[in-house]
Amino acid sequence: MSTFYHFSRITVNDRLGNIPAVTTSSDTCPSACPFKNGGGCYAEYNPFGIGGHWRRVSAGLRGGALDELLPQVAALPVDTLWRYGQAGDLPGEDNALDRKSLALIAKANNGKRGFAYTHKPLSSKRDKLAIKKANDSGFTVNLSADNLTMADKKANWQVGPVVVVVPDFETMPKYTPEGRKLVPCPKQTHKIPCRDCQLCAIPGRKSIIAFAAHGNGKGKVAAIAAQ
Repeated sequence: MSTFYHFSRITVNDRLGNIPAVTTSSDTCPSACPFKNGGGCYAEYNPFGIGGHWRRVSAGLRGGALDELLPQVAALPVDTLWRYGQAGDLPGEDNALDRKSLALIAKANNGKRGFAYTHKPLSSKRDKLAIKKANDSGFTVNLSADNLTMADKKANWQVGPVVVVVPDFETMPKYTPEGRKLVPCPKQTHKIPCRDCQLCAIPGRKSIIAFAAHGNGKGKVAAIAAQ
C-alpha cells in the first residue's frame, strides 16, 4: 500500500486555528498505538475520520505521493506554523519509521515551524536518532505517550518533546512520577487553538503537554490512560 499525503493550505480544523495541515493515510498508524482500530482514536471516532476526509486520503482518493507534498511545504512562507499529521502518523507503514522520508519532510520545513506527533514505537537507535535530527532541524516531533509512566520513559530518550493522554484534568497531578511538569492543553482548558498556543511546536520543550481524553471514544481513551 502506498502512503498518501494531503496538504491543506487553510484547514477547516478549528482545533488548529485554520493553519496549514497535512493529513496522512492510515497505513502510517502503528499497531503499537492502543487507540487504533476501535481503541478510542479521535480521528476514527469523529466525522473527520468516519466517512470523511481521512478515509478518502487513506483510500487514495485525495492527496498524492511524498514528492508532491514536499514542494508545497517548502513553499510556505518563512516562520509559518503548520501541522503534520492531523490524522495519520509519520512516514512508514505500521510500526516502521521511514527515516529517509522523515528527513525529507524536515528539510522541506527549513525556515518554517512544522510540528507533529508520533505513536511509532521507535524501537531502534536509528529511529530515535532520526527523530532527534528532525527536532534539531526545527521540525518538532512530539512523542505520544499513553500514560504518565510512559511519558517519563520517552522523555528519558532525550530525542524530542513529549505529550501524554490523561483521563481528565481534575485528577491529573502537576508532575509526572519522575518530576516533569505537566501542562494541560490550552485548547482544552481555554479554547486557545494551536495557531495561538504553539507550545507543541517548541522543539526543545521540557514540559509535557497533557491531553484529557475527549471525543466519542473518550471512555476507551480514559481507561487506557489510567493504566
